[in-house]
Amino acid sequence: MHPARRGTGLCVGVVVAAMFFFCSCPLQAGVTPRLASGANYALCLYADGTIRAWGSNGAGQLGDGGSSGGATPVTVKGLTGVVTLAAGIQHALAIRNDGTLWAWGGNSEGELGNNSTSSANVPVQTVQPEGLSHPIAVAGGCYHSLALANDGSVWAWGSNAMGQLGNNTTTNSLTPIKIQGLGSIRAIAAGCTHSLALANDGTVWAWGDNSAGQLGDGSNTNRLTPVTMDQSTGLTSAKAIAGGWKHSVLLHSNGTVWGSGLNDVGELGIGVPGNRNQPAMASNLAHVSGIGAGDYHSLAVTEAGMVYTWGWGHYGQLGSGETLNRLNPGLVAGLSGIVQVVGGNGHSLSLKSHGHVWAWGENSDGQIGDGTYTQRLLPVEGLNDPWAPAALVAATWLLLP
Repeated sequence: MHPARRGTGLCVGVVVAAMFFFCSCPLQAGVTPRLASGANYALCLYADGTIRAWGSNGAGQLGDGGSSGGATPVTVKGLTGVVTLAAGIQHALAIRNDGTLWAWGGNSEGELGNNSTSSANVPVQTVQPEGLSHPIAVAGGCYHSLALANDGSVWAWGSNAMGQLGNNTTTNSLTPIKIQGLGSIRAIAAGCTHSLALANDGTVWAWGDNSAGQLGDGSNTNRLTPVTMDQSTGLTSAKAIAGGWKHSVLLHSNGTVWGSGLNDVGELGIGVPGNRNQPAMASNLAHVSGIGAGDYHSLAVTEAGMVYTWGWGHYGQLGSGETLNRLNPGLVAGLSGIVQVVGGNGHSLSLKSHGHVWAWGENSDGQIGDGTYTQRLLPVEGLNDPWAPAALVAATWLLLP
């Protein structure tokens, strides 16, 4: 049985934790996430500091000033010098090399952070209170946003119905507010209505919706302020985090992958269905260097550049050549040299070391970016043109110095 079809999807880069860095001040050293994916759209950061976007554009999430999306990438209007980016369900976020924070797309709950609830089909500047003058990472949930400042503090804005802003209320905020009670944080990620933060000591903090156990604290109680994930099952030192619809994906420093939360179609990759409110280790995965999460599926890339997927497969988002779910991680055939993976609602994307994008799964809005609207059960090369992103350095993009 497949999960109920959502009209929207989730970012990861999320979400792949939204914690990666480019070589431009004021960001710290490292490599940026060049890819981000929302519901049925995707973004790619180019080497010249501009962003291309493709797929659905009903809320203006492509940022090109229009409302018609498509399978051909368009340039996000008026943004240059971008050093990192993230995608929410129907909104997108970016940081420029001057330290300013920008957002565009849907804004019904204040997720753009510009003190309004009006959507924007071109980038608008997010309000930046004192203390958020030097953001180094962003993350987008369904209708909320997160930012990480260079002092290790975390800021949140937008929808707060489930406590995902972490300020001990359920009141929305149209501008960023600082989350209290966290230590020094080095990475952030957002699920649909929950939030994650990775501390310098490898501890994972979580808050917001916990109905499926996605906060991993051993309970199913929503949390209005941050709590730490339970380490008793073995997740003692995380180095990357990602958020799905109601599940969390975590990368241990030893190269294994863990997860908590919703697991009715195998989102956690533990071989059996059934939700988990404590972190559980995915089966048969080792030497993993990066992770990603879609709505109901998860992804991992190994140190050797191979991609594994598990969970919901109804739209071909697992890249297996079929539309079946996977309870265990399975290899995506035909891919190598991958340095980043991200998941959307029913599609997945990956970035090769030479800069080209490969994608698979649902393509009804052109979210795969291969110039067609044809569903793909196996990876196809999407973004491939003379302006494709420059080659990346070795896949060290999961760690801060």
